[in-house]
This record gives sequence, structure tokens and C-alpha cells, in this order.
Amino acid sequence: MIIPFLNSLLNPGIPFDQPQANYPKLYNEIRKSSIGAQVYHLMKANKYQMELPRFFREKLQKIYYACFVQNLLIKHETENLLQEFDKMGIPAIPMKGTCLAERYFEHFAARGTSNIDLLIRPEHMEAATQCIQSKGYRTLLKVNPAHYHFEWIKEAPEQPEPLVVELHWSLAPSGSSQIAMEHAWITSEALNNFNHIRMMDTTYTFYALCVHGVSHQMDSIRYALDLCQFIRLHAGRIGMEQMLERAKADGTINRVIAALSITYQLFPNLNKFLELPFPSKYRFWNEAFLLEISNGGSTYSPFLRTMFAVAAMDTWRFRFIHLFRIFQESDKLGVYAIAKEVNS
Repeated sequence: MIIPFLNSLLNPGIPFDQPQANYPKLYNEIRKSSIGAQVYHLMKANKYQMELPRFFREKLQKIYYACFVQNLLIKHETENLLQEFDKMGIPAIPMKGTCLAERYFEHFAARGTSNIDLLIRPEHMEAATQCIQSKGYRTLLKVNPAHYHFEWIKEAPEQPEPLVVELHWSLAPSGSSQIAMEHAWITSEALNNFNHIRMMDTTYTFYALCVHGVSHQMDSIRYALDLCQFIRLHAGRIGMEQMLERAKADGTINRVIAALSITYQLFPNLNKFLELPFPSKYRFWNEAFLLEISNGGSTYSPFLRTMFAVAAMDTWRFRFIHLFRIFQESDKLGVYAIAKEVNS
């Protein structure tokens, strides 16, 4: 139900005729997919909300207002951290979060976020760590040597949830690609009046969203919705050919093809904004993946999720390394480790 609704919301000419009794189910799918704020923002922007049942609008409005408050707090915390990084002369690029929402989705509360992601060069990681520690981020989650970020937590009494900062040095785990992150820095643009803080340019931001979505097996509609909205709002600024060449060099072309193929399948009208320049291609993914979160169950086994992740990699070397890590964790944690690895 959620896919037809979103297509109707984004394309007013497409009808969405449902009895009122079906809207509680639709609301639960939206809420559990964590896209309530995005949906409400789109409803307001498209003047669509008055066509929907009142209780449905009011529930989404509550999600949006809660998101507004949370994002405002995260925006304020992000700005404080970026000012400190800039003062210390530490280059950083905010990824996702409120900076992404404000720059590419029209408003800092246009999509929900729960943490702060910063891209840091490896040689500046120690200085960056000292910087965030000085701001109260003292708890480091268990470090996975194969991962691509450190996750720090600050307990804030006035906050309902701890604040989380992720210091990234890459877009993907080591051994799963050959991503040259220096390209993200070379193509980045200055942010506001900062001297050392930058933002990824439009094409690289879109590329990063593709890679990120597939790293989560595109198992939530929010990954495809992010890409859909990005295309609709910024199609003229996306260098598709440039992005595909970068993905080939980085060993992530299959991930980009899979992310866009799935997104265009779910939102076929996107070809009016930016034509898909290659035949749709992905393996082992099914639309039922999107409903697992909403239903609170497991429709598809962790095995099929793993197969999708493996098929989306560019080389057998990357695939073997990925599988070896899963089996290594399975030896340590037991038979449920694959599910944990794939859904993390």
C-alpha cells in the first residue's frame, strides 16, 4: 500500500483510492519505515493533505513536529561541532543529517535523522576524536576493524535519547570496494563561512546515497524515497555519466546500478526527470523486503539478504571477503549472526 500512496503523493495525476479503514495500516507502514516527516513535508508542499482522512493527517503531523524538535536539536549540535572543528583547523564534511536535509530536501526537518555523520580524513581522525571528546562524546561503541566509522555517544540529561556522532573515513567497509575517498574532498564545496568545513557536491552526494542504500540492502522505503526526491529536485545537477565513471573506478558500479534500478522500479515516473541510462538490473531483491520492517517480521531469510549484498558487489574478491566476515561473526555469535550482520 505504501508504494502506490507515495506515487500518488509525488504525482497528483495518479489516483489513490482507498477506503478509510485501510489508512491505519498505511500509517503503520509509514511510521515503521521512519518516513513520517518526509511524507508530511511532501503532503504540505503538494497541498495534498486535505484529501486524506483527518486522523491520518493529524498522526503524521505529530511525527513531523517531533522530528522538527529533534532535528532542531541535532542541527544546533552539528553547528556547534562544526564550529569547533573549524576553529581547530580540522577538515570535515557533514554527511546526511540536517545538513543534507537543508541543502537538498528544502528544510532541515524535511526528513528525520537521529545522529551526526562527519567525513574525516584518516590522518585527522585522532584530532577529530579529541575534538568531539572535548564536547562530551566520551563513550565509544565497540570498534569493528572492518568497518568505516567510529561511533561516539554523549549522554545528555535534557535529551530523551543519547546524542551520537559517527566519524567516517569511507562509504563502505574495507575490502568491499576500492573507494578513493579523496575524490569526495576534491569535488567538495565550501560550506557557508567556514574555512575547513565543506559539503560533498550534488553528484557525489547522490552517489553516496546510492552506496549507503545498498549497504542496507535497500530494505526500507526511505532509501529509495531519498533517491527519488533527490532526482526530482536536482536532476539537472546530477552528473550521471560522471557518477557512473566514479563508481566503476571505486568498484561500486553494481551497487549504484542496483540502487537506481530498484528506485526506478518503485517510482517509474522518475524517467521524466532523469532517464535511467542503463537497463534495470539487480538480483535477489524483492519488494517484500520493504514490508519486513512494517510487519515486524521476517518475510525473507537473512540468506536472501546476504545474496543481494553479495550480488551487488563488483568482484568475487569483494564477495569472498564479505562472506568470510559474516561466517567469522557466525562462529563467534552463533546462528543468528548473519541476521545481525546483514541488518546492521
